Amino acid sequence: MSEWISVDDRLPDSGARVILFWMNDYTPPRPRTGMGFYAAKHKISADMWEETEAADYSEEKDEYFCPEGWHEEAWEADYHYPVPNVSHWMPLPPPPEAK
Repeated sequence: MSEWISVDDRLPDSGARVILFWMNDYTPPRPRTGMGFYAAKHKISADMWEETEAADYSEEKDEYFCPEGWHEEAWEADYHYPVPNVSHWMPLPPPPEAK
């Protein structure tokens, strides 16, 4: 089984789906886990987004990109939300074997 990896030790490959851990902004803060990914700067194209207001534009590449940082994936849609304070992550487990 995988162990939690501190973001201070290393980051996952850009765009790799992983399990995230962070403390939410409630008072008092509460632990939260979810599935998401880390986006390295100008590594994940945002060309599939209809609105580019939240995207990061690169003049050098003349392209919009997913903003750098952690993003939680929504279960019900093809959206993702920024998560500013992820402290740990772990790889997803392998899928079950087909029988």
